[in-house]
Amino acid sequence: MIFDCFKKKRSNPSVIIPRPIPIETPRQAQERYDGVNTGNARNPDWRYLASTISLDDDSAKRGTINWYYKQYLKVSGELIRAAEVAAAPHWFLAGIDMREMSFNHKGHFANGDEIIGTGRLTYRVPKGLGPADSWEESVLQAMVYEEGHNARFDKLVGPNMNFADALEAWEIYNGLGFRSKGEYSEYVMGFTNHHDETGRYVADGRYSSSSKVTRPGAAAFILYMLEKGKVSSEELNGKRNSFIKIF
Repeated sequence: MIFDCFKKKRSNPSVIIPRPIPIETPRQAQERYDGVNTGNARNPDWRYLASTISLDDDSAKRGTINWYYKQYLKVSGELIRAAEVAAAPHWFLAGIDMREMSFNHKGHFANGDEIIGTGRLTYRVPKGLGPADSWEESVLQAMVYEEGHNARFDKLVGPNMNFADALEAWEIYNGLGFRSKGEYSEYVMGFTNHHDETGRYVADGRYSSSSKVTRPGAAAFILYMLEKGKVSSEELNGKRNSFIKIF
């Protein structure tokens, strides 16, 4: 047994009485050290997933991601400006932009409905947002809407968020339906080692277990941005919980 010794005040001050220190199990020690357990698709451990994620080594998938990357380059300046308005990192917004609109900024940031400058409101989920005179205004509307409807999203999203925060926030933004299916969200994890590219929602509320995933998840796109030098590991580690180094 390991002992911690201390002096107890008695008539003889030189007497040293041993006091045992509680011994933790190896699992407790590991969890205390890094706070990570693997979790599962129904209850994800986002820090674990962020620290073990990688792009699939598949030339066809990388080719698809590269197509989206080329679209991103055309609008990256708008994303940076929107990030300032929305108080969220540009790379976090890029993940949503890629999934919702393929970087086509004629659509509302919330869902891609092409209502910018028309005076109309969004007609798909989430319905009723707008009108928006600019794409940047639609970004702010979408963020305010999501933060107002989900306290967890509101807590996660901010200028100091890290990649693990983003994984969870992307899932919340798209919806938690994949959890009931026992698999990670393809919206987040598609084209990474955490997804097998089968099973997706083919329409709002319509899930197909056999449908193939044909688009990269938000996380895969950001990993590609990291490879291309458009986001740094320092940015992805964030300032919040800075003791958790992911990259």
